Amino acid sequence: MPFKFRNETNLTVWLAAAFYDPTCSSKWRKQGWFRMAPGQIITLWPGPATYSDVYFFARDTNETRKWEGNEYNVVLPLGYMGFSNGLEYYFDRCWGDPNTEPNKIRRGLIGIRATADDFTYPIR
Repeated sequence: MPFKFRNETNLTVWLAAAFYDPTCSSKWRKQGWFRMAPGQIITLWPGPATYSDVYFFARDTNETRKWEGNEYNVVLPLGYMGFSNGLEYYFDRCWGDPNTEPNKIRRGLIGIRATADDFTYPIR
């Protein structure tokens, strides 16, 4: 019963997300960048999703369209390349772990709560 995101746009969307992880000392994990083609669904985690809180930021490649909230203004790494190419960089770390990458962005996150065990959030 997973937590998923579905890209309902005609754009390639890049997604970074944060969610509860009891194995982290901060109890939160952040992951990205997930590349989502139009219509694509990605699974953030395969376990039950009901009542799970997830925070995310998403953007198209040039950041002409973005999904940004006002919760948890967070640093997201872009890797060791230029700005748009840095999105090809995957990160997976606990919330409090340092960002050692030279390229990064600071963005606000959108908070959502899953209402079912098999939950899909649409990016529109």
